[in-house]
Amino acid sequence: YTVSMARPREYDEELARSAALTAFRQTGFEGTSLTDLEQATGVGRRQLYNQYGDKRGVFLQALKDFQSLVAGLMLKELESPDAGLAQVKDALPLLIRKGTRIGDSMGCLLCNTASEPIAMADDEIRSMIVGYWERIENAYRNALSNATQSGELRMTPRQIDRSARGFRAAHLAICLMMRAGEPRPRLMDVARHSIASLDTMS
Repeated sequence: YTVSMARPREYDEELARSAALTAFRQTGFEGTSLTDLEQATGVGRRQLYNQYGDKRGVFLQALKDFQSLVAGLMLKELESPDAGLAQVKDALPLLIRKGTRIGDSMGCLLCNTASEPIAMADDEIRSMIVGYWERIENAYRNALSNATQSGELRMTPRQIDRSARGFRAAHLAICLMMRAGEPRPRLMDVARHSIASLDTMS
């Protein structure tokens, strides 16, 4: 007789990855179980294991997806070869507008993960977090350097570095404040304070 072997049902990987990303943003790595991922994605754990190896593998993919998504939305303009003062001034307000959409208080997955035990225990994940933070700083540095070269700002290389670090700090602070549910006016106060720091440089 012929043995009939059940084949894993097909699933939409893009939708499943999006659902997994949302689940991790809501409850973090520690707070999201395999059962939670099954329910969120509609994909059985055997298929998840076959695709990603384990829960950590699913999480790594979620971190990569989030970084790609956010970089496209938040850093693209700052990283442009044509970025300048206008892009620096627009970056934090854009972050606030995108991050405070109705019903979205999940914050930045990479920032949220930094406070979890896995960030200290897993070198690859910690490296991803630090690398993303450095990318944020470099994006601001790019726009500030361009603005200085074009004459929009008058800054020394040291001042550019200090300002880029300051904007990175404000960027990350706003992400954490959004996660905590801070109202938009308070977030905008942080943005305006950071942007005002450039007034003496123009």
